[in-house]
Amino acid sequence: MSKPHAVAGEAILTDEYSLHLPHERRRVWNLLRDVTRAPEIVPTCLRAFTVPGTPAGVGQQSVFVNRPGGAEHLRLVLVELTAEELGRLLAWRDLTTGMQSSIRLTDRDDGVFLDLVNTWTPTPAQRQFLDCERLLNGTTMMAAGAIRRALDTELAVAATAIAPSP
Repeated sequence: MSKPHAVAGEAILTDEYSLHLPHERRRVWNLLRDVTRAPEIVPTCLRAFTVPGTPAGVGQQSVFVNRPGGAEHLRLVLVELTAEELGRLLAWRDLTTGMQSSIRLTDRDDGVFLDLVNTWTPTPAQRQFLDCERLLNGTTMMAAGAIRRALDTELAVAATAIAPSP
C-alpha cells in the first residue's frame, strides 16, 4: 500500500512515497537504472542520455531533455548519481535545481516495495514564486505512479508477445 506524506522544515522540504510493485526486483531495477528509459517514467521527458566521459555508477552524470507542461521551450536537467547499491538503491542529485532523490527496493514475497524520497532546499526566490511543498509532493507522487504504469505496460507487452495466436 502506498502512503504519501510531506514534511516541511524551516529550509529543507522532504517528501516520501512508498508503494508495493507486484514485479520482480530485477525488472524494476532495469527500468530505474537505464537512463534512456526515463521517457517511460517522466511524461515531460523527451530524451535522456548519459554524459560521455562520466563514470559508470557513482559520479555518472545524465541529461534529461524535458518539455514541461506543454511549453514551447525545452528544459535540460543535469543529474549526478550519488549512491548506488546494485539492485537495491539509487540516489541522485539534480544539479539544476538541487533536489536530491533516492529509491530503495526491498524484496517482498509478492514483488518489491519501493521507497522514493525527494529532498529539496528551495532558494528564497523559489519560495517566493513557487508553491514549493505542492511542487515537491506532486513530483514524488507523479514519479511513483509513472514507475508503476511503466512496469505494468512492460509486463503487458511481454505477455502479448508470448501469447499464442488464435
